[in-house]
Amino acid sequence: MFTRTLLSTAALLMFAGGVDMQTVPASFVARKVALGSYQFKLEEREGKCDLVYEGHHHNGTITLDIAPPCEFLREPKGKVQHHRYWNRKHSNGGFYLVMIVIGGPSDKQKSHPLMKDGCATQFQTVSLSSRGVVTGSVDTGMVVCPLDGLDEVSFSLNAKPT
Repeated sequence: MFTRTLLSTAALLMFAGGVDMQTVPASFVARKVALGSYQFKLEEREGKCDLVYEGHHHNGTITLDIAPPCEFLREPKGKVQHHRYWNRKHSNGGFYLVMIVIGGPSDKQKSHPLMKDGCATQFQTVSLSSRGVVTGSVDTGMVVCPLDGLDEVSFSLNAKPT
């Protein structure tokens, strides 16, 4: 009975947030996303969030500057939310993509099925291109859940061109 109530509550919260149960399952729970030519996965190890990435030419792990629990900022259908920027002045031009990972101490006043103990109080940008993956600085001062979405300014302020 408790499991059914919990599942119903999670379904209601996800539906209220613009996500129905059919769009969430495996990729959300697995904490994996694909963006550009990369596959990304979040892991928590020794009180830190690690971003593991695999691409055609670059593979590695970056320890983020935000505390667990960590999640990708996503669009309502589950894809990672991102913005595309032109890199005209550095690295021979081209473009790079920027996504956001949320985490940090949880704010228990606002929760989401993917962050049941409370939503994130920190977020960090991750920039990627065919030249590699780099992280930007950490931003604080707002509570963000995985499906809240942020405006383009939030992506561009802390992003580093690659």
